[in-house]
Amino acid sequence: MPRCQKPRYTKTFTNWDDVPLFLGTDDLCNLLHLSEPTIIKILNSGELKGVRFGKQWRINKSDFMEYCKAG
Repeated sequence: MPRCQKPRYTKTFTNWDDVPLFLGTDDLCNLLHLSEPTIIKILNSGELKGVRFGKQWRINKSDFMEYCKAG
């Protein structure tokens, strides 16, 4: 019998003070309600600034706030 998977993105933020200084793609998926491949496309296009470390992305909180204001 196949096992049910737990939801991958479960963190919740109630205000900007709860958001960490550096975000990962899982945090962005939770905040924007988008899939991880979509988030990676946005980062690769340069729409949202981020730094890539190997296979992981790190996004500065202030860059994310600017992205939210522009969109």
